[in-house]
Parts: sequence; structure tokens; C-alpha cells
Amino acid sequence: MRKIFAQTLLALIFSIHISSSMAFATEEKVTEIEALADSQILDLNVDPSTDEGSGQYVVEVLNADGTSAGTKVIDFCKDRLGGVTWDTSCEAAPNLAYSTYDPIRNPEKTNKEMLVALAMLSVIGATKSKNKEEKGEQDSSNNEDSKQKEELEFFGAAALSASANAEHWGDRLRIWDFKFTHWLDKKFDSTVKFLSEHSPLLARKFADGSYLRAMIGQFAILLYPVGIYLGYLAHNDVNGQALPPSFKIFAAIIFLATFDSLAGFLAAISFAFGIITSGHFATRSETLTLIGVCVIMFSPALIAASVRPLRRRLNSSNVWERISDYGLIILLGSWTIRNAINSLTTLAHMNLPITKYANEIGYLAASAIFARLVLEDLASNFFPKRLYITTPEVAPQKRFSNFVSKLFKLYIFVNITSQFIGWNSKLLIGSFCFILPDLLAILLAGRAPRFKALHWIVPHGTLKIVAMVFIGGLFSSLMNSIFGNSATFLAWSFVVMTIPGLVFNFLGLIKDEPEKDWKERPLGRWVYKIGGVGVFFLLILLVKGVDLFAEFKTIIGM
Repeated sequence: MRKIFAQTLLALIFSIHISSSMAFATEEKVTEIEALADSQILDLNVDPSTDEGSGQYVVEVLNADGTSAGTKVIDFCKDRLGGVTWDTSCEAAPNLAYSTYDPIRNPEKTNKEMLVALAMLSVIGATKSKNKEEKGEQDSSNNEDSKQKEELEFFGAAALSASANAEHWGDRLRIWDFKFTHWLDKKFDSTVKFLSEHSPLLARKFADGSYLRAMIGQFAILLYPVGIYLGYLAHNDVNGQALPPSFKIFAAIIFLATFDSLAGFLAAISFAFGIITSGHFATRSETLTLIGVCVIMFSPALIAASVRPLRRRLNSSNVWERISDYGLIILLGSWTIRNAINSLTTLAHMNLPITKYANEIGYLAASAIFARLVLEDLASNFFPKRLYITTPEVAPQKRFSNFVSKLFKLYIFVNITSQFIGWNSKLLIGSFCFILPDLLAILLAGRAPRFKALHWIVPHGTLKIVAMVFIGGLFSSLMNSIFGNSATFLAWSFVVMTIPGLVFNFLGLIKDEPEKDWKERPLGRWVYKIGGVGVFFLLILLVKGVDLFAEFKTIIGM
């Protein structure tokens, strides 16, 4: 801090003029210096009516003769309890109590967050039929959805069957002769097989880095101590409070987790352990905020692969598919991460500084996803045999474990959604609609009737997301016209927005694939490509924040 000479201080006591401008929306506030303690400190008071958050004093210092001696900018953070911390901003001090946030007062934003979340959950958590293939059999099934979902959870061992006997220069490297490499491959394989019987999601985290182990062997596990250390830094950064860490640390964890979700999972465990042992795990908001932050830490790769496979054996017949993989995975993955970070304010019921960096983190996630896809292609083409070895075999999930995991999923869903709309009967109705397809899949396993005609009607993948958002926008508009109260509108909007997911997922249970995929026909291939471009364009509009239903109403003159 610049020193002020003694003679200037004496003059300042009688002639200083203060002009203050504070960065709260567009409001400006001016206050006066009430005391001058010494040559270093100006005792400033913040107007009690000033909003919570970051602000600045711009202090103009005048000499005795009235000439300017320069200006001094002083940062401060006013917390939600009215306390003021000087020489810092709220972004630089995440441990400060931030301003409260009420989702009911922001119905449009809250409704949009619910709509996007339900659309993505409907795709990520879509109930699927058991795949007909096992590892070692030829990939001849036309069930594209099942293939993609298998690759989502365990990177499609069946899709790699053609690589079992293939060999490239990467498979002949001497480093694969190390005993530790063989031991590590077997440990990962047995661990994933065991975990898959109880928790496919946890097994998926251990299987995620198989492409890295295929290329660099045991060196891939070096990411895990890095993840643990980043989690430790994140805990220290927030002083043990259940808040998201600073932009740099949070972005570093998300970047790391994109390449191996197990590294992000270990970072989340390290972070959560520090928060819990610090005693900041007592309130419901703290618990849900911690869960939200931890899920974001390890989910980039899982989200990215929710619609298209991260790995696809490239050949002349599926170049278009691979191009589509890149475009859709990058776009959807970064979009979902960005929206998840913005939703943390609702979970915490506080305005969090990290949301200001949601776009930057989304762009970083997009670049990391692109790099991940490139590495997956390198592994598939130059390390095919190694990739087949490191891709773990899985066991079917036990029925009881499946039922327990669905109940836990429902419990988390209900608690998180209650932060959006509160505890009421509409929460229970909507949650029942959300979980019903999963429960039916367990009860009707292997006994549900199949209808091939539904294959042409039920959307899946990216088209399903677009359809969910469009129909959800229609229902939300209807609820908005009926209910004037924000709380009532959000509660009923949540209920009706779960209906499209319920219908689509239930129809997905009873649909059957035709003998020959329509995309294999010459006309079908062109329809698929042209239609894919159209869906991709609609997806870009969604990512940009365009309300598809509102635009549709404008076009047709409603």
C-alpha cells in the first residue's frame, strides 16, 4: 500500500474529499471517511443499505492546495450478515457468508435449471434393456441405444471384440512385459467385476481410465495422487466450509476428471473428508452443496458419454458417426457442466462466486473432452490389443443392489429437488414419476412385452434431449398461464416436466429393435445425416439459451 506523507495527512484531515463507487448492479453509493487512524488505515463505513457482495471504494486524495494526489481503490466484501471485510473481494474469500438466494424469487431461472436437469437425467439414467452381446462375440446387434449405453458404462467390451486378435505397434512395446503392469490390469479387472454387481456407477469410475492404461500402463495411476492433492487444496481453499473452491482449483479438478473420473472421484473424497472433519456438514444446505460440488468434480466423463460413446472403432463406414460423436459430446458435456455449476446457488441457497466462472469452466471442459476423444481414438487405433486387455469385464448387477441403488437415487433426487420447489405434495408426485420407469424395469425384467413399431416413435440420445426441453417448455408455459404465484408455478411445472421423461423411458422399456436398422439403407443414411444436422442446430440453440418453445410460438404466430 502506498505511503502517505505526514504533511499530506495533516492536510487531509481538513480537506480530503471522498468519492466512492460500489459495484452492486448499477447502483452508486457515496460515503465519507469518519476517522483516520494512522498513515496506513482509513476507517471507512459501508452504507447499511448496500447490497451484499463485492464492492469497491475509489478514494480520491487531494493535497492541501486542492490538487489531486491520486486515487486509491479499496476492495471489500459485505456478507449476508452485514459484516464487511476490507482489502478482499467475495471471490477471493469463499469462506465468507454470501448473500442469500431464493429460487422462488427467480422462477424463470429456476424453471430453466429444472428443465435442463430433467432432460439430461432422462438420458443419463434411461432404463435400458440388457445387451445381447458378451465380450468376445461379434458386434452384430442393431441396438444402437444399447451399444451406446454399454459403452457409456463399461466402454463396450463387445465393441472391442474385433480388436482382440488385432495388433499394432503400440501393443508391441517392451513396457507391457513388466509384471506390475499385468498385476495392475488384473486388479482393475477384478475390482470392476466385483463393483459392477453392486454399483455400476462406481464400477464405471474404475473402468474409466482403461484407455490411459492401454497406452501408458502403470503410469496412468499417477493421476490419482494428483486428484487427492487437489481435493486437499480445495478443502483448504474454503477453510473447511461446504462451498465450492476457487475457480482455478475447481477448474483443475474438472479438467483432471475429464481424463479419468476415478481421479476426480478421489479428489471429491479428499475434499469431502476435509469438510466433514471440519464440522461443516451439519445443515441440510451444507450437505446438499457438498454433494453437488463433489458430483461435479467426478462427473465430466460420465456426462460426456451419456449420449454418445467416448470410444468407437473407426472405419470407413462410421466416419460420420465419429464426427457426430465429437460434436455432440463436446457440446452437451460442456453445457451440462456449466448448468450444473450455475445450479449450485439453488442447492446452497446462496449466491456463490464460482457461478461467475461457469462459462469459463464450460469452455475448459469442452477442450478437455476434445483431448479425451483424441486420446480414445489413439488408443483404439494404435493400442487395440492393449485396449481389449485393459477394458474390464463386468458382471450383471444383483437385483437387490439394483433396487437399493434406485432408492438411493430417489432419495438424492428428492432432497435436491426440494431445494428448488420446497417440500410439498407436488415434489412427491414428480419424484414418483421420475423413479417409476426404473422400478418397472426391475419388476418387469425379462417379462415386458416388446413392440417393434415403438422403435420408430420413441426418441433417444440427442433427439430425446431436444424433445424433452421442447415439451417441457410447452408444459411450463401452460403452468405459467394458470398459476400466478411463483411457488405454485414452479411446483406444478416440476410435476408436468417429469411426464415426458416418464413416457419416453417407459416406452423405451417395451420397444424392440427391427431386424435391419433403417440407417443402413441408402435413403436412410441420408435422412439420418440431414436430420442429425438439424438436431445439432437445435442443440446449439439450446446451449445458447434459446427457448425453443417460445421461438416456435413466435414462428407460428401464437
